[in-house]
Amino acid sequence: MPTLTPRQENLLQFIVGEYVTTAAPVSSETLVRRAGLRLSSATVRNEMAALEDAGLISRPHISAGGVPSDEAYRYCVQLLLEPPPLPLDLQRALRVRMGKVAWDPEAWTGVAVQVLSDLAKNLAVVTMPRAQESRVRHLALVYLEELLVLLVVVLREARVHKELVHLQEPVNPEDLGSMANRLNAYFGGSSRREIQSKQVELASVESQLRSEVLHALEVEDRAMASDYFTEGLRHLLAQPEFDTVPRARVLVEALEERRLVQAVLREAPEAGALRVVIGHENHDDALKPMSVVVAQYGATGAMTGTLAVLGPTRMEYPWAMAGVQYLSTLLGELLEGVQGSRLTG
Repeated sequence: MPTLTPRQENLLQFIVGEYVTTAAPVSSETLVRRAGLRLSSATVRNEMAALEDAGLISRPHISAGGVPSDEAYRYCVQLLLEPPPLPLDLQRALRVRMGKVAWDPEAWTGVAVQVLSDLAKNLAVVTMPRAQESRVRHLALVYLEELLVLLVVVLREARVHKELVHLQEPVNPEDLGSMANRLNAYFGGSSRREIQSKQVELASVESQLRSEVLHALEVEDRAMASDYFTEGLRHLLAQPEFDTVPRARVLVEALEERRLVQAVLREAPEAGALRVVIGHENHDDALKPMSVVVAQYGATGAMTGTLAVLGPTRMEYPWAMAGVQYLSTLLGELLEGVQGSRLTG
């Protein structure tokens, strides 16, 4: 990030705050009149030119107002050492509301997404809790023909994945049983990443079956991540950034096709961390016009879920960060079975 003087930093924060509120370029006259810095118009224009040279604002010409860049939002987010806390009365209200929900992950996930959307006034996404990764409990191979077998992968999460595999080499039923035993010995209890990292010597058919097991685990991991709730599309479509039909159509199509949510989930950090991804920092093109505030709730290596706020880059980052951080803690407590006085006190 560029190095700014305290005065430039204050001006940048005011420009960002004003633009978030109004969605209109912030003029030097506005800064002189409202920023309370007791600076002349000429000084403010010079400082705005410096901010423009640093890539933090853009102006079509020298007398035009300043519009924050993605780098400006990143600079201001970095100034927040940690998200500001939600007001205590709001914390208590949220705990009471969540404490009244029956012990049903679907029910309190649905309430959580409504709460988060109302807090951030943007699109919220909350996934239902799940095991972090699918793991193989047992696999079986059913002989159908010498070049065709049925692969059955039983997962620890009480799910079964079945897939027809067209073999590259013929096998007989006896060989197939031996192969299944070896693969179970190698990969039983393992996740997709663990299987990928294991160095084992396999015959060619076993190697093909290993690839099919990896594919089955990838499919199951994606399927588990598809259990989610969204709320607040109306908030997002009300933003000036999406007030044209083409932009709104692109957004709605990406949401309906699940591309938008899958892209958000790929940005999630480890449980206990909070991540802010701004504009072009997003890996998926569908997200580049927007920003994401995302966290996981639960414990690493155990059941986890993801919650996120999705909005234009002109977002109230401190408020969105505070909401995501607090609700991730609250959902984590629910996941651990913390109820009663802690949720209603």
